[in-house]
Amino acid sequence: STPDAVFLKDGQGRMMIINEAGVKLFDLQHVNYYLKTDLDLAKEVPHRKEEFEYCTRSDEQAWQNGQLTRLEEVVK
Repeated sequence: STPDAVFLKDGQGRMMIINEAGVKLFDLQHVNYYLKTDLDLAKEVPHRKEEFEYCTRSDEQAWQNGQLTRLEEVVK
């Protein structure tokens, strides 16, 4: 019941779970996001392409660092 967007991805960066705040933030109300990558979703929600590409870069950085990361960003 958090107001924050929360995502859970598998080891290949495919979406497993997105809470309601994340669905609203990325306009995924009418998109089947399950097992899709950020780049897949960028094609389905083109007006959010920049945000999905940012998520891809952030995930890649986390994989390269070999450690869990926590990203906090204020979205207005």
